[in-house]
Amino acid sequence: QELLDGAPLSDLFLEFEEEPLGSASIAQVHKAKLLDGRTVAVKLQRPNVEPKLQGDVANLKRISKALRKSLPVDYYTVFCELGDALQNELDFLAEAQAMKKIYLAVNHRTDGTNDEPPVTVPLPVGELVSKRVLVMDFVEGVPLNRLSETMRERGIEPGSPRAKIAGQRILSALAVAFGRMIFGAGFCHGDPHPGNIFIGEGGTVSLIDCGQFKSLPRAQRVQLAKIILAVNEYQSTMTTANKDKSSNSRTIAETKQRLAALVRD
Repeated sequence: QELLDGAPLSDLFLEFEEEPLGSASIAQVHKAKLLDGRTVAVKLQRPNVEPKLQGDVANLKRISKALRKSLPVDYYTVFCELGDALQNELDFLAEAQAMKKIYLAVNHRTDGTNDEPPVTVPLPVGELVSKRVLVMDFVEGVPLNRLSETMRERGIEPGSPRAKIAGQRILSALAVAFGRMIFGAGFCHGDPHPGNIFIGEGGTVSLIDCGQFKSLPRAQRVQLAKIILAVNEYQSTMTTANKDKSSNSRTIAETKQRLAALVRD
């Protein structure tokens, strides 16, 4: 109704499937067809979910703050960040903007030049967006957490050469995509769990649900790059040590200490 202003669904959609494609605590997604024939996904926020979730987070923050000195971890800071992330997830206008930014990020190399995207990111459709309703491109495919089942149905067993090739392609596409988001745009998808990664025909990869996202300032990107290089150095040192038992244990310890220091910082 936020988009239709009281008008019937037929004023905007040729078809609208009442059975949701997927449901979560905040929203559910329906498949629909616009008047121009385009197939779209329509994300609808559940009624009255915002005050309930905000109240839960407020209670968690209050309790963790009161017990701050007694807890082994600073849960108050954790719940404060959770509250900030929840604010973005509850605002589909913010999600629509994040979709556009992530789309641009994966379509550019880290030096800013245009390039073929390693993954697909659905975009909001025109102005069909409000705080609690989001109409977006429809993504064909199966979520990563159901890929093994789908491959078996097609006669491809997990661990087989074909399955390994598919896995390598998916991993490579995601690695390039997140490399571009993190080290290029400094703006990345914040919730890439297997249910938000869709695999289409030919092994194409899509990232959906951009409600959680993160901006990374330059200092954090540089620190993350240093950690990745240090991990690579540590793995190389350990590989050499496993092959050559006479390797210098001091070198291994120093490499491990450098990595630990970077993670602590």
